[in-house]
Amino acid sequence: MPKRPIRKEVEKHFHACDSCDYQGGFHVTFKKTRKPKSYRILLMCPQCEQTYDIDWQIQTE
Repeated sequence: MPKRPIRKEVEKHFHACDSCDYQGGFHVTFKKTRKPKSYRILLMCPQCEQTYDIDWQIQTE
């Protein structure tokens, strides 16, 4: 189960996990919001499963 998301602002480049220092980038996962057809896009470390909320959101049709 993914860990509770950490809010993260991306300045220039975000490719290493703050929790375990994995350097290989992230997987993408989607979390349903309370709004209909709306999802938050979270980044998840493939090594320790820490998730990061970088304020990406999509709306489906």
